[in-house]
Amino acid sequence: MGSNYLEASLDRINTTSGRLTSGRLGASFQVTEVRILPAVRFQRQETGFSPATSETFFGFNTFILPRRSLGPVLGSLSARTTFEMQPGVGPVNASAYVGAPLLKGLRAETGMTWYRGSRSPGFSLLIAAELPSVRSYTTVTGGAGAEPVGTQYISGSTIYNPTRSSMDFSGSPALSRGGVTGRVFLDMNANGRMDEGEQPLAGVRIVVGPIWSTSDSSGRYRAWDLLPYEPTMVAVDSSTLASPLWVPAFAAASVEPSPNRYRTLDIPVLPGGVVEGRVTGAMGGVTLRLKHKASGEQRILSTFSDGTFYGIGFRPGDWELTVDPKCLEVLKAAAEPLRFTLLSSEEGSAVEGLEVQLYFATDR
Repeated sequence: MGSNYLEASLDRINTTSGRLTSGRLGASFQVTEVRILPAVRFQRQETGFSPATSETFFGFNTFILPRRSLGPVLGSLSARTTFEMQPGVGPVNASAYVGAPLLKGLRAETGMTWYRGSRSPGFSLLIAAELPSVRSYTTVTGGAGAEPVGTQYISGSTIYNPTRSSMDFSGSPALSRGGVTGRVFLDMNANGRMDEGEQPLAGVRIVVGPIWSTSDSSGRYRAWDLLPYEPTMVAVDSSTLASPLWVPAFAAASVEPSPNRYRTLDIPVLPGGVVEGRVTGAMGGVTLRLKHKASGEQRILSTFSDGTFYGIGFRPGDWELTVDPKCLEVLKAAAEPLRFTLLSSEEGSAVEGLEVQLYFATDR
C-alpha cells in the first residue's frame, strides 16, 4: 500500500550431497525520513552424512534519509544500518554506514561491519561518481583480520544517435536497453514533417515513459534507459511551449523502443488559435462539440451565462461546430452545424464572431 510493502522468497537447492531450503519474509515501512525493514529468514540444510540442521534469524534494517532541518552539513547526511540475531545464539552480524555528498555527482560512504566469530570489525570506504556519461565506484575494505583490498568499477556506454548523426554517452548500460530521440518543431503547414524553414523549438519538455527530456537549441531531445519492446508513451508538456496558442500535433504517441539503439520520433507542434462566438436564444451551460475535419480531433466547449463561448489552443484547419444533441433535446430546439477555417500563423490566429442560432418549436 503506497510506500509500505511486504516481500517474501523461498529457495530450494538440490545437489548430489544434499539439499538446502531457505526462505525470507520481510516488510518495509516509511516513518518521516526513516525507512524500517524488519525481516525473518530461515534455512534448513540436509545432507546424507550428518543430521539435518535448521536455523532461524531475525533482522532489522533501516535507511535514514537526509533531514534538511539539521543544517547544511548534518542535513545532507544519509545512513543505513543492518542487524541480525539468532534465537539462542544472540547477535550474528551488524553494520552501519554514513553517506555524504562531496560535489555534484560525487558521493562518499563509510562504515563498519561485524560478524559473530570475527576478531575485529571490518571497515569500508566507498567513493561513488554518478555522472551523466560515466559511473565510477571506488571501494576500499579492511579490518576483520584481513588485508586491505581495493576495487574499482567503471561503467559507461556509447550509443549512436541518428537524429544528431553523432555518438551519445550514458553512465547506464546500453545492452538490452533502448531509447527515443527526435526533433520538436513548429509545423507551419501541418504535414507532420520538418520542412526547410520551419522553426525548431528549444526548451520544450518531452515526457518519455518514466523519463523526461528537454529539447536543445536545435529542437532535438533524447531519452535513454528504456525497456525494449515495452510500449512507452511520449507526450509534450504543453506548459513549456513558448505560446499558449500552440498545440502538439498529437496528445500522446506510443513507441516500442528497440534494444541497443534509438527509435526516432519527431514531434510537430501546430500554431493554434482562438475560437469565440455566441449561441443566440440560449443562456449558459449549452454544450458545443467542435470536430477537426482532417485529424478527427474533438473539443468540447460550454457557453457562459450570456450565451458566449471561448476556446484556446485549436489546431489550424477546417472545423465543424455542432450543439450537443442532448442539450437540443432538453431545450426542445434545433441548430444547424457551423463550419469555419482556422488559418495557420506563427503568432496565432483567431476566428471571432461565430454565431449559432437555436430554433425552437414555437419559432416555426
